Order: sequence, then C-alpha cells, then structure tokens
Amino acid sequence: MISPICGGCEMPVPIKEEEGMEDVLLESCCFCERETSFWTALKKRAPEEQVACCPPCAGLYSQRDVPTKAAWCDEDRQDLTEVSGDWLH
Repeated sequence: MISPICGGCEMPVPIKEEEGMEDVLLESCCFCERETSFWTALKKRAPEEQVACCPPCAGLYSQRDVPTKAAWCDEDRQDLTEVSGDWLH
C-alpha cells in the first residue's frame, strides 16, 4: 500500500482513516501513543480487532509488530494505573 500522507512511502502496516472523527476523542497509536484517527487495516483481523496506528509508525513497523487488540488495551490500562498513582500502593 502506498501512503499519500508520507509522500508515497511504502507502508508495511496497512491503515485507514476513520471518517467523522472531528468531534471525537482520538485513540493513541499502538506504537508511539500519538493521537491519531488512523486504524490498522490488517486483512487477517476482524474490524473489531484493529488498533490505532499513526501514518509515520505504519511506515516504520511491520504487520507482525502490531499488537493484538487485547495487548493494546492491557497496555492502555497499565498506563492509566500508573498515571493515577495506583502503582505506588
């Protein structure tokens, strides 16, 4: 897949932009945690198993590097626990 966003670079991780995201909180990229309206479009995963992935990371990583939805959600939960201070107890 060729990305028009990064100037025609090859994108090992296929992604697509979610439409109508102007008034919605964006998800964090599964790799760099930047807010993004792009999601993976992996053929071997069902739509509900796709994860957020920004265009720069889609060009840097391979499909095998993409975490599963469960792993991505677990990491987000861990991040929230650390931010809330629960990890101190």
